Amino acid sequence: MCNRYRLKAKPDQLIDMFDLIREVADLALAAEYFPGKAVPVVRQVGPARRLERMVWGFPPFKGTRPINNTRAEDAASSRFWAKHLNHRCVFPLSEAIEWQHRVNRKTGELKKVPHVLRFRDGRIAAVAGIYQVGQDAACCSMLTCRANRLWATIHNAKPDDPRMVCFLLDRDAWGAWLDPTQPFEAARGLLKPVPDELDLLMAEPLGSPPAKTVDEDHLFG
Repeated sequence: MCNRYRLKAKPDQLIDMFDLIREVADLALAAEYFPGKAVPVVRQVGPARRLERMVWGFPPFKGTRPINNTRAEDAASSRFWAKHLNHRCVFPLSEAIEWQHRVNRKTGELKKVPHVLRFRDGRIAAVAGIYQVGQDAACCSMLTCRANRLWATIHNAKPDDPRMVCFLLDRDAWGAWLDPTQPFEAARGLLKPVPDELDLLMAEPLGSPPAKTVDEDHLFG
C-alpha cells in the first residue's frame, strides 16, 4: 500500500515544521513521488535534523520491485528489518493516493478507483519511516499499520488486510521517532492507526472537487 504520494510544501515550511538546518533551502521539491525514485525525508544525526534525498524502497528480496512499505507489527521480529529500526526517518506528506476496488454486482467487473487521502486541516503530515545508508544511494521505507475505518474503505483490495501508513501526529511524536538515542522499543508505541473518533482524515476520488468525503454506502457499485 501507499505506492504514490504528494508533497505540497515550500522548503521554509519544512524548516519550521521539523526544526531543520537551513541548507534544506537548496533541496528542490517535486509535487508527486513514486517508489524507486528519490524522495525527501527528514533524519536526525546527533542534534541536527536534515532533509535529504533517499530512494523510496529498499532493494527487493526477489523480483524487481523496491520494498517501499514495511509492516510495523512484524519489523522487530524480521532478521532483515530489525537491523534498520534504529535508523529512523520521517516522510513529509500532504496527500496519499490509494486505489479503491469497486465491484459491479451485476457484471462482476472490477474497477480500481484512485483516491486521495489527506488531513482535513490541510496539514503537512509526518509518516514514520526507516532508512539504510550504504555504498550505493541511501534508501528508505514507510512504516504501515492496521488501517483505521476510513482508510480501510479505500485500501480494500482482497485478500490483503487493509493497511495505512503510520502517521506521527505532532511534534512530540515525530521528535521521539527521530531521536537517535531512543531504541526502537521505546518508539514502537507511536506506530498505530489514526483514531477514528478524532475524524482527522478525509478521502475523495482523484480529480474530484475538494471537501468531499467517501460515501460508504456506495463502495461496491
